[in-house]
Amino acid sequence: MKTGHWLSTAFGFVFLASITCMEQKVLSFSGNERHASPSSVELLPFRNPAQPTELEQAYLDSFSILKYKNRCSEFYGGPYAIVALNELTQQIRPTHLDRLIGIRMSGETTIIMSMLTGFTFRLFKKAEINLDGPFYRGNAFFGRERAPQIGPFEPNTREARVTTVLHELAHLIRGRDGQWLLPNDSENAGESEANTQRVLNVCGEEIRALYNISFEEELLGAQSAASLRSNALNPSEE
Repeated sequence: MKTGHWLSTAFGFVFLASITCMEQKVLSFSGNERHASPSSVELLPFRNPAQPTELEQAYLDSFSILKYKNRCSEFYGGPYAIVALNELTQQIRPTHLDRLIGIRMSGETTIIMSMLTGFTFRLFKKAEINLDGPFYRGNAFFGRERAPQIGPFEPNTREARVTTVLHELAHLIRGRDGQWLLPNDSENAGESEANTQRVLNVCGEEIRALYNISFEEELLGAQSAASLRSNALNPSEE
């Protein structure tokens, strides 16, 4: 299973989406999702668990927040949001773009819906992350153009990265009112900042709490929780 790459920005964020048509598929097989969905909420494998990349760390932080019952997880629809997180993680590819561009998604969209739970999200045909933007580039060196902050967080920090992941995820998940949790940023920096603030309003506490746990501890907890969650979603039948 491929591990994907993530990037987004808040200030100076550009979200490019060209929706040419929509397809729909259902997360179920033989009418019984209990036997089809558990793998979707498992933690994706890391290339080297002892040395996770910045991208894997941001994914792990997002997974760890979503797996628990908290205000942030509830905003995204609960642990089933991990289905969307995993799908997007495997889809995104790195590229080089203008430093102000965070993520660019384009092409057809596929609507993915759970018949059992009603959880719905979308994926764009193409999603690219910017290797030259604030996910990787900080402002430690003078003489460089400054990278934008992610909300209140400095670029190239743990808090900034997980905020960008959650920002992007909210563009893909449909809420109970039938609308996407966040509207498209388009090319409007002000709208992007407002969207990031919406994420921070519901997830800021969980994001800041990550400071108190190491990635090693978090990985062990996520692996254990993923196993328990899969068992809960796919109970064995006598």
